[in-house]
Amino acid sequence: MRAIVSGGTGFIGKVLVKRLIERGWNIYVLTRIKGKAEKIFGNSAEELTWNSELQFPKADVLFQLAGVIKGKRYEDFSKGNIEFLREVRKKAEGKVEKIIQLSSQAAGGPSPNCQQVDESSSSPISFYGRTKLKGENVIKKFYGDWVILRPSGVFGQGDEAFLELFRVVKKGIIPWMGEKFLSMIYVEDLIEAMIKSVELASKETFNVSMKEPVRYWEFALKIAREIGVKKPKKIPVPYPLAYTAAFFFQLFSSRLSMFNLDKLREMKQKCWIMNSEKAYKRGILKETPFDEAIKKTISWYKREGWI
Repeated sequence: MRAIVSGGTGFIGKVLVKRLIERGWNIYVLTRIKGKAEKIFGNSAEELTWNSELQFPKADVLFQLAGVIKGKRYEDFSKGNIEFLREVRKKAEGKVEKIIQLSSQAAGGPSPNCQQVDESSSSPISFYGRTKLKGENVIKKFYGDWVILRPSGVFGQGDEAFLELFRVVKKGIIPWMGEKFLSMIYVEDLIEAMIKSVELASKETFNVSMKEPVRYWEFALKIAREIGVKKPKKIPVPYPLAYTAAFFFQLFSSRLSMFNLDKLREMKQKCWIMNSEKAYKRGILKETPFDEAIKKTISWYKREGWI
């Protein structure tokens, strides 16, 4: 099998490319920075440097992971999550048989009354979520086959988003903005779902998460136990304080960060719970036990010197 991976040098993309290589796939990694993919994968994958003149090679599938997760304005997100997808779709026409689009739980929105939401949900509350939803509609216009996956919060080796929580918990602190209920997915399980979607799904959207939601407090305690912190201290973070910090950071910081007003809109919600029964029934999703996934994540962080 031959695949193009867009976003192959990011957190999820690097794991995907490595697993595909292990299975004997021929891989092209699409990147904006010349030499970046070669530095990561060596001669195991061929690099495609993005530019307006680039022509895609023939491929069985395009794994479309690239997108924008940090921004201050709607336009920051739309460039990467909508406009870029239009260009990718155009280049894929006639060259690629199928697109596997990695969307997000944010495209569906939070959970009203803390009830699980299925794939029909389309109530995003953030710039990021709104642009990811519109990006789904871009991919649905592809002339070939397509599958859209909406993962919940993704954690595992190489993840930097949840890394900060692991780090502060190691210091004996659990930041607290009230109880939260979250759907989660281990990165290796997401990768398997993406690969199996090539053969087992067609022109459909799937939620991708563990079967049961996770209480934020329990998640943090599991991290603490695995790291060896016996009695972590709960440190309340009042929402007005978080809002003020995000406002000033966004206004005066020259660099983009995950901590911004757009992300705070999502963090304020009590429940982000999705129903992924469709993916389990189809056979594209299997679940690594939560405790095992946390243990593997911490082992990787320690081995790489991240915590």
